[in-house]
Amino acid sequence: MNNEKSSWPHNEIIQEIKNKNLNLTSTLAVLPDTKEINTFNLEAEAARQGEYVSVRQIISNEKSYKNDLKYFDWFLVKTGYQGIMTNQAKELLNQYLLNNASFIIDKKWILDDKSQLLLLRRESINSNLFINKSISYGPKVNIKQIRNGINITFSGEGKYIKGSHLLIDFLGERFKKYGNLSLANGFFHESFNEGEYYTLSQNLEFQFPKNVPTKLNLKARLLSKDGNLVPIEISNSELIIDKELINSNYVQMVNRISKVELLGSYLRAGQFENLINLVGIVNQSDPNQIYLKNAEIIFNQRYNESKNLKDAYSLLISQILQKKVIEAEKTINLILKNDKKNGNAYLAKSIINIYLLDKKDARFSITKTKKLEKSHESKEILKIVEGLTYLLEMQFINAYNSFSI
Repeated sequence: MNNEKSSWPHNEIIQEIKNKNLNLTSTLAVLPDTKEINTFNLEAEAARQGEYVSVRQIISNEKSYKNDLKYFDWFLVKTGYQGIMTNQAKELLNQYLLNNASFIIDKKWILDDKSQLLLLRRESINSNLFINKSISYGPKVNIKQIRNGINITFSGEGKYIKGSHLLIDFLGERFKKYGNLSLANGFFHESFNEGEYYTLSQNLEFQFPKNVPTKLNLKARLLSKDGNLVPIEISNSELIIDKELINSNYVQMVNRISKVELLGSYLRAGQFENLINLVGIVNQSDPNQIYLKNAEIIFNQRYNESKNLKDAYSLLISQILQKKVIEAEKTINLILKNDKKNGNAYLAKSIINIYLLDKKDARFSITKTKKLEKSHESKEILKIVEGLTYLLEMQFINAYNSFSI
């Protein structure tokens, strides 16, 4: 190539994504891994342009590839040679993206080897945030049903939007379902001006059950980034359900906060393999793990309101994955007041005790775990935890003997 630098459209790819929403950061999922088109080169270009885009090599498998794409708005695919990291899952994902009406080709380039480079995006990008000079009020929210999910349109001053969260209750006759989300998934760019007025439109996957009433009452609360409730106006207090919009083929972006609920349920059931796999999937789409910090704030509020064990486990797993062991110990102690017969919970407590170098409580938690019902995975992990506790005790004994001498 005579002019290799100008032959590759790294600049145009990042610029195209950046221009769609200057107030937010986006994550680009990259499938090819060739010498020229790869995560490293694109990430370097993204940094040069102000870090409006995070670039991640997508990791998937043949069983989960359809679900894995729910975590991204933007994808880069290539025809022809894919690089040495290609596999069957990526080829399936490539074809699925190109043939699914939920995604469209945003831009394409013909490369020097005659292959095509395609930048695809979700037909409706998950979050759009723009300055709205026609308003000077708020915060105010409107909620509507969309295909396989809900849309929220939020208006107000930037200080009420950046880092905030929305708690929604859907209430009907003998029906109650909660929705929890972080505004714009927490992906606000550093240049975001908290003094301006904005309108945010955000879609998220949200499944209503088949028995959902036709009419639901809505209740919404705004939770600031500091965990304080902020008064908010809701423009529609009722939601009319169109059941044709439920279980369609349209692929909405996953709400990462709802995945923390699933992680909490895995922890409660002792399903640690499922837990670890899901953490890996979510983390690749949220490189800075913003969702864990946000989930901790959200589920702390939910638990304070409901005292529901499900919310407590969601809070606990968000703290554990952030390595906030002191907070996690307080949460597990609250849980065990109401989930006393769950050996999986005592196993989690024993691991927290070991992190805190508390050999006495670790031994007590292990003893309780042995006596109570637990999953097969918990039984296997218990053997490892016992060994760690033994090593911890020996360290204390050796340290004591050294001091005595």
